Formats: sequence, structure tokens, C-alpha cells
Amino acid sequence: MRKPPTYERYLAPTEREPLAGFSAIAHHFWRTAERIRHEAMEATKGRSWPVDWTVHSAICLYHAALDGFINETIAFAIALGGPSDKGLVVQGNTLNVGKLNDFFSYFGLESKVDQKVLDRVKLLAELRNRLGHHWPEMRDIRDYPRAVVAALNDAGITPVNTTWTAQCADVRLAEWSANVVHDFVSEWWRIGRRGDDLEQAHWAFGPELMYPEPSD
Repeated sequence: MRKPPTYERYLAPTEREPLAGFSAIAHHFWRTAERIRHEAMEATKGRSWPVDWTVHSAICLYHAALDGFINETIAFAIALGGPSDKGLVVQGNTLNVGKLNDFFSYFGLESKVDQKVLDRVKLLAELRNRLGHHWPEMRDIRDYPRAVVAALNDAGITPVNTTWTAQCADVRLAEWSANVVHDFVSEWWRIGRRGDDLEQAHWAFGPELMYPEPSD
């Protein structure tokens, strides 16, 4: 588990009383990823192989949006009186199966979540790791990292005779990533939303994640 960041006073003191709050950035990652994806879709419209090199960035941003959404949901729960020690454990984990399980366990929802949703998030997290922590090797280009193969298969993308990094620039993989995040957030609001908290949380998460619409 990663340790929480350390803080120091940066802003000059004012006459106002201290105002407590937490930062929210997940919805900005989501909006940027969506903008990149839609621009890539326009740029590749009509192509038999819809590849755009901005797709890698979109995939990583979708991953960051989901990780941020989980951490911000925990921060909001702690602000409403939830246990901070368990919450910090969730926030301190990287986006993996353990973090997903701990997240739903924090709210007592581990038995209600759709396992298929979690399995696809795992695929997205492992795909992002292969892109974000790129580890190139001299080898036969027909060999792909297993995490990449799993994501491409789940996305239903037909193989093209090229490198795995080029294959991952397919805009359909960005669309798949958007759907994975959308499905997770939808699953959370299906089993975890509480009416009293909904409007209070709207300002933090933004309308795209509070009321997600299916990706184009």
C-alpha cells in the first residue's frame, strides 16, 4: 500500500475560517479521454483499420478516471463518517483486483457486485500497465503480452499483422476502455448509491460519471 502524500501550507493565510475539502479530478480525466477518443474516431472514419496514435493516451486516461473515481468516492464516504483507516487502504492501492474487492467491501457490497464487471476492469488495468510501463524487447513481433491479448480478445478486435503497440492504437480499443469504465460506474450506482448522498456528490464527480451515458 502506498502512503498518503505529505502536505505543507502553500497558500497565504486569510481572515476566513479554514475550509476543509478534497480535490476532484476523475471527471477531468474522463472528459479528456472522451475528447481524444471522439477526435480519433473522426480522424479514422472510413478506414478499414481505424488506428490513431492518440488512443494509447485515451486508454491511460480512462484508467486514471476510474482510479480517481474510486478514490474520490472513498474520500466522500469518509467525509460522511465512514472509517478512514479502511478507506486509506483502498486509496493507497493501485488499480487491481485487490483494490476493487476492497472498494466494494468497504461499503459491504462485495456479494452484490457483478463479477464480470470486475473482470473487465482487471483487463483494462493490466492493459494500461503494459502501455504506461512500456517494456520493449527484441523479439518476434507476432508475440504479444498476454494482458494485451486478453484485452484485444474481449474487445472483439480482429488481429492485424503488426506490433502489439500498433494494434493497441485501434480506436475500438479506446471505445472498449470507455465502456469498461462506464459499466463499472453504472454498477456502483446500481448497488451502492444512496439517495441522500446523490446530489451532494454531483459536484465532485461531474455529470458524466454521476449519470453516465453509453459510449458511442
